[in-house]
Amino acid sequence: MQFPKIRAFFGLLFIMTNPLLPRLCCHGFLFSLAVLVASSLPLPAAGSRPVVTLAPDKADGGEIVTASDGRAGVSLPARSSPSGGYRWRLPEPLAPGWWEMSVEFARRPKDSPRMKFFFGTPLAPVYDLTDADNPWNLDRFRLRIWCAGPLASLEIRPQRRMPEAIRAIAGVTFTPVDGPVPPAAADAAAPGLLGVLVEATATPGAGGAAVMALSPGLPRGNWQIRPRFREAAAQRTGTMTATGAGGERIVAPVSGLVNVFLDEAPVSLAWEQVAGVTGAVLQSVPAYRPRLPLDRKTAPLPVASADRRARIVLSFAPGVSGNAQRVSLPLLPAGMRMAAVTSWDDGAANDLRCAELLEKYGFHGTFFLMQNQAERADFIAELERRGMEIGSHTVNHPHGWMIAPEQWAAECLQMRLRLEAALGHPVISFAYPYNYVRADDARGDYVLRGVRAAGYLSGRTTRNGGESITGYAEPLALVTDAHFLASPEQLAKAWERAASQPGGVFYFWGHSYEIATATDWERFDALLARYGRKAGVWYATQGQLFLWRWLRDNVREEQADVRDGKVRVTLSWPRLDRWLARQVPLTLQMPEGVTRVAVEGAGEFPVINGSVTLPAGVL
Repeated sequence: MQFPKIRAFFGLLFIMTNPLLPRLCCHGFLFSLAVLVASSLPLPAAGSRPVVTLAPDKADGGEIVTASDGRAGVSLPARSSPSGGYRWRLPEPLAPGWWEMSVEFARRPKDSPRMKFFFGTPLAPVYDLTDADNPWNLDRFRLRIWCAGPLASLEIRPQRRMPEAIRAIAGVTFTPVDGPVPPAAADAAAPGLLGVLVEATATPGAGGAAVMALSPGLPRGNWQIRPRFREAAAQRTGTMTATGAGGERIVAPVSGLVNVFLDEAPVSLAWEQVAGVTGAVLQSVPAYRPRLPLDRKTAPLPVASADRRARIVLSFAPGVSGNAQRVSLPLLPAGMRMAAVTSWDDGAANDLRCAELLEKYGFHGTFFLMQNQAERADFIAELERRGMEIGSHTVNHPHGWMIAPEQWAAECLQMRLRLEAALGHPVISFAYPYNYVRADDARGDYVLRGVRAAGYLSGRTTRNGGESITGYAEPLALVTDAHFLASPEQLAKAWERAASQPGGVFYFWGHSYEIATATDWERFDALLARYGRKAGVWYATQGQLFLWRWLRDNVREEQADVRDGKVRVTLSWPRLDRWLARQVPLTLQMPEGVTRVAVEGAGEFPVINGSVTLPAGVL
């Protein structure tokens, strides 16, 4: 079955609605003709193309293994290199057009589905099976592919070097189909369709722009777009515009991977001021189905009052500079010169043992929980008793850039609600599952927006890069120094960096399940002993660090005058939640020469090394 008229219509629609049209007017007729011709060229009908089957013993490389059910499959042994694998070379390349790839696995106990599929076409698309929802339970799957050129081979590689053998493949079948979406009746009993891969080739436009008309009938939703550049070092700045069938436009910054969510079927891509784009590979992401419901209706607990302010009145004898020098907050509280922060993801079984060791060496870790872990009352109470913080890691641990914006926003908020219901106080710290990756809808980056809307003060990524308290340009995408299993040299360098700059922050993170053996625990103990309980270091939770930063941003001097030979200063800030107010002391930098400070209603306090630290209850 052919769709030349429909394809021509979408080609014309693309030209008429493309935002680059005014810039392309000098090439208007030739460009329009090229798109219309390309859109209406006949391709082989599904019925005229043969079904192609790839057997395990026909693959070059890999090893033939036998599954639990007796079937043979081709696999890769444990610790195989991700730079190589096994490959099928097709006797005859598959013709351009729509194909459905069906993969049957020959599963064995404890095998790993962490594999990538490399398709041998000019644009070389790659499908990473770990992008699928719960690939560990897959026995078989399907993928629909639009090939812009002949497909000559299929190669399988590990996603990374794995301690387990890679899941064996019992067979691969390529079946010709007429479009990206299977008929509902035929699809009901078939293996799960994990998405659509689409190749798109670029048509040059004015001013170095590249434009691409897409195959009609593509699904709405999440798409990952990987541009292909003529040269590896091509310019990667500029913007990409994805246009939907109804005129929806999403503008995103160019990178090697652009993630977008469209409410409409995508019909075109346009690249402005981007050098050397020859094409792109688009991958759709199936609709997300959360395992645990996202249905709580309550509002999060407020971090601070929107209309009430806390106030303190200080009085002190004038210093050597009189009232010229104002009261301020230092870089870090209590005279500390640097901060040390650590956090632990996923709520693993070893968390309490990990917390015990952290406490031994003076660390106050942040433990990011997910799923039903908020219901483990004794567990979370014990963590807090040891001076640890409870943070949010979403409810279902999804890839934020691969689910709909409203679902991601719900994941961020709903775990906060679960934890606050269990703890009775605000939860202010967040960590991204699988790292922070930008994804855009019509309103911009919805991954960052979802965390912001949930009301967190900070959001931790897994990106490396040293910071200080005055850094963190975006607190909701904060970087760390290293994973705790990084080399001793990398950790030592990070510590030296933090110690060498005023207000430097040393931050490492991990999962407690990565501390598995007796040797692992000995190494972890040695790591904490090396960096724990150092003079002048503030061992803070992520929440405490960013509460202090919040105070630096929000404490204001309302009034300052001199009465009866005393300087009186009134400070105020939005009234914090009572529990949060007890987490960080208020340290004030005093004018030179001041030795004592009276706080109205709280008593007198000594000034040490130019600053006074007030009890946390004063907040």
